[in-house]
Amino acid sequence: MKHVFIVNPTSGRGAANKMIPLIEEYFTDNKEEFEIRVTERPKHAQEIAAEYTIKDNVCIYSAGGDGTLWEVVNGINDGVVMSVLPCGTGNDFFRMFDASSLEMKKLLKDTIEGEVIAVDYGLCNETNRFINCLCIGIDADVNVRVQEVGRDSLVPKKMLYAASVMHVVRKPKVLTFMMKTAAGVESRAGILAAIMNGRHYGGGFTPTPIASITDGLLDVCLVQPLTFTQLLPVLPKYFKGTHMDLPIVEYMKTEEIEITFNEEINVSLDGEMFRMKKISARIVKQGLLVKVPKESYHES
Repeated sequence: MKHVFIVNPTSGRGAANKMIPLIEEYFTDNKEEFEIRVTERPKHAQEIAAEYTIKDNVCIYSAGGDGTLWEVVNGINDGVVMSVLPCGTGNDFFRMFDASSLEMKKLLKDTIEGEVIAVDYGLCNETNRFINCLCIGIDADVNVRVQEVGRDSLVPKKMLYAASVMHVVRKPKVLTFMMKTAAGVESRAGILAAIMNGRHYGGGFTPTPIASITDGLLDVCLVQPLTFTQLLPVLPKYFKGTHMDLPIVEYMKTEEIEITFNEEINVSLDGEMFRMKKISARIVKQGLLVKVPKESYHES
């Protein structure tokens, strides 16, 4: 098998670049074929991933953050194996694997020599895949804020999302929408909706603590309208994933969901921002082959 590493040099403020000498060192004694492809522009990782088919017998490694991973997921062809090397700010999808504590050299080795599992992914409006999350409301507005502040911020990268949360929640916007599920069509109002395949986003927030990437279902967390003062005590629970029993939280598992708004709003797909008026999301069961570090994924 050939190993293709797609490295985003801007991910994690340059953290992905540190992976390159580790890759080259690993293959000094390992005679398997490898290639390092450094991205040069937005969507370049998507273009590179699309070059390879199942006939090429490759594993494509996303060496970057969640944005780079989103590009790879949306470029990869059916049947091609992919993997994740967490070099970004949040690395939220990678939190599904019990390997975050490994130092990078060990993580690289264990990933290259890892096991392949079939995982689900989400599909939005039949055009865009998401492997981790689809978010609207506060979550999406926070991502807009994160991107606005971005690399120029003096806030440490691990705190950037939390700082952006505090900025946005001062005046939480209430969204009204029609929601269609297998149970029927109902009107809803809320300040956020997280439609998840994984459990985490934003550097560790846990909106869907019982989500699984192999159960063939999307986990949906809706939070009803709250004022700033009402929301403040909820945030720590939302971060830890202990919010599910709160009366202002609606939680469900579903294969598909449709949400319609009166106007276009911010929508975040794995951190990538869009403007949409209607969202149709469905799960694609075991649609991706992902190589994970040895013994790192366990259903719980």
